[in-house]
This record gives sequence, structure tokens and C-alpha cells, in this order.
Amino acid sequence: MDEMMNKAFPNVIAVLGAGTMGCNIAKLFAANGCRTRLYDANTGALDNARPIANDFGNLHLVNRLGDAVTDAGLVVESIYEDLEAKRELYSAIVPFLNDGAVVFSNTSSFSLAELSSHLPFSDRIGLMHFFNPADVVPLVEVVKPMQLDRAAFDKILDLLKVCHKVPVVLKKDIPGFIANRLQTAVLREACYLVAQGIAEEADVDAAMRDGIGLRWACAGPFQIADYGGLDIWSKVLESLLVGLDDAVQVPDIILGHVREGRLGYKAGHGFYDYEQDADSGLGTYRDRLLRLLAASRGNG
Repeated sequence: MDEMMNKAFPNVIAVLGAGTMGCNIAKLFAANGCRTRLYDANTGALDNARPIANDFGNLHLVNRLGDAVTDAGLVVESIYEDLEAKRELYSAIVPFLNDGAVVFSNTSSFSLAELSSHLPFSDRIGLMHFFNPADVVPLVEVVKPMQLDRAAFDKILDLLKVCHKVPVVLKKDIPGFIANRLQTAVLREACYLVAQGIAEEADVDAAMRDGIGLRWACAGPFQIADYGGLDIWSKVLESLLVGLDDAVQVPDIILGHVREGRLGYKAGHGFYDYEQDADSGLGTYRDRLLRLLAASRGNG
């Protein structure tokens, strides 16, 4: 493992932001042998990350930006989704960023063009979009820094593979990447089915989880179409596309929950009531993901 890691990426990795995503990204790198520093100006956030750091001797918590970024070869920014806050952080790391370092943002909202505008290292910043929980879900969507040479970029991809990730490289910088655009299309149609009184939320979830979700865990939409036959799917599309929801506004069912403070798991209520249903908790969700991954890798 050490030989593979040295070949993939030999330098220190700095993760900026000790929220849920940042902590799990740092945990991922540390668990796979990387010298990792986790930075946050908020000492409370670092205190929350301390149990993770205690598990790994190569994960260090720091609250000074220079201590995190100096001599790091890879910097992963994972602070909250505020464009100005991200730009301020990028400006702040400039004095500490070494000439060979590359910076990636874990943003799920902003384009590379927005993030890199007017930065002195605009040619060395890219996107590295992890999925929650970042240390479990294999997919990482990556947009290459504009001027990073292919050999150096391949080392980044090698690093992710050593960490048991599946990096997917986008050929164009597009809002939502690949997976969130697909998720958005599915969620829009799911909300439509409930709003039209066709099914309850739990039944829509069951149709995804216990039906097509299982298939998609084994093969993507293009493979599924191939297996079913493109002649068959052309007829299915011809029949169904005209009846699918094509709204460009946020579904009323979601906006209504937001107005009522039903924000989901973090609020105890959303489409489901989590305070009364322990089996719907994130811990159970994470356990299910781990079991599924273990089974897919032949370990379960």
C-alpha cells in the first residue's frame, strides 16, 4: 500500500473545512495511508473531528491555514456552499501554496469558471465532488484543472483509486455534474407522482430502492437500455416521455416542507418523521451502504 501511495501521490494532503464532508474526506485519505491535515478556523468543528484523528496517527487537526497548506501537494476545499466564502479562502491560501500544489473544490453547486475567476492559481484548481458519506460512496466526479498536465492529473486519479474510489472525469464543466443531474431528474418525477396522488412517498422510495435501484447498482442507464434492447426502449421512451414532469421550478411538495421547517433528517422531520422511526436514521443508511459495498466486493 505504501508503495502504491507513493507512486500515486507522495505529498501531504490538506483538507479545508471540518464539516461532515470535510471530516469524511480527511478520514478517507488518512485511512488509506496519506499524510493528511484537516483545517478549520472553528475550534468546535475540530473538536468534533478529534475522535477521527485519534484513530489515525497520520491525520492532524490544525486551526491555522498556513499550518495546513504549507508544503501540501494536494488541497481539497470542502467548506459550506457560499461562493464568496470560498473565494476568500482561496485568496487566503495564496501565500502558503507551493508551486507544485493543486487545489480541488468539493463543491456541488458552483462551476469551475466561477470558483477560479481572478485567482492567481486559476490554472491549478479543479473540482473533486465526493458523495455523502464521502468515506463510503465510491463515486468521485472530477473536473481537471485547466493547465494541469495529463501525467499529474493521472496521479490524482490514481490516488482516488488507491483510496477505493471510482473517479469519473467530466469532459465539460457543467452545473450539477453527472450524478446530481440524474438525481434531480428522478426527484422531480418522484415529487410529481406524489403530488398527482399516484403513490405515497414510501411506495415511490420502495420502487426505487427495491426495484430499479438494485439494477442501477449493477449497471448504469445505458447498460440497462442495452440489456433491455434499444428497440424496446425506443418504444418505452416514445410512450412515456410526453407524460413525464417537465417543470423547471422546485416542486411545491418540497417548498411546502421547507416553509414548515420540515428540512429532513437534520430537523427530525421531512418526508418522514425520523424522531419516531429509528430505522430511517443516517446510521442505518450508512450501514446499508457498507453492506451493499461489501457484498459487491465479495466480502459479504
